Amino acid sequence: MNQNLTGAFIGTRVEALQALMHHTTVTSILCIEGSRVHEFSIARNLPFKVLKRNDRGHAMNLIATLGEHIVLSAGFPWIIDENTLNSVAGLKINSHPSKLPNFKGINSIRDALASGSDSLGVTVHYMTPEVDGGPIIIQEEFSIKGLSLPQIYELVFGRIEPKLITYALAMVTNQIVSDPKMNLRAELT
Repeated sequence: MNQNLTGAFIGTRVEALQALMHHTTVTSILCIEGSRVHEFSIARNLPFKVLKRNDRGHAMNLIATLGEHIVLSAGFPWIIDENTLNSVAGLKINSHPSKLPNFKGINSIRDALASGSDSLGVTVHYMTPEVDGGPIIIQEEFSIKGLSLPQIYELVFGRIEPKLITYALAMVTNQIVSDPKMNLRAELT
């Protein structure tokens, strides 16, 4: 972990949060009430704020105030609007459960299965105003042939996604540390 870099997590996937914790000092967590991240944060006395599923406006207000070096979104239930996204000073990274540009949006796994696809993917990318359209940091495609839905979820969220987030964060944190222009914290103070 680079203790000089701070991270903020928004979402519901514990394994993604743990990957961020491996690379940064996590100083903010925005989690959905009752989610695994909420329970994980309580159990470990982490700095979190709870979002209710019906309060998108409050969520956007909180996101706009984030000042960490890296903001990681994984399993966040709302699209972050352009004004909010532009308010965030740090690098904004999203993990998406498909091999983009295929199956954008919140129902990517369901959409892939409905299409008859024998493969899925995970993409870690920079967030931009275009939903699931930002520059790709890393992605991987893998076969789901013969797997049940619980097995697919375990493969995507328990194994592939955390691995790719870890690789992506290693790449971007090395960039931040080695390139003074990328040191966004200096611009925040």
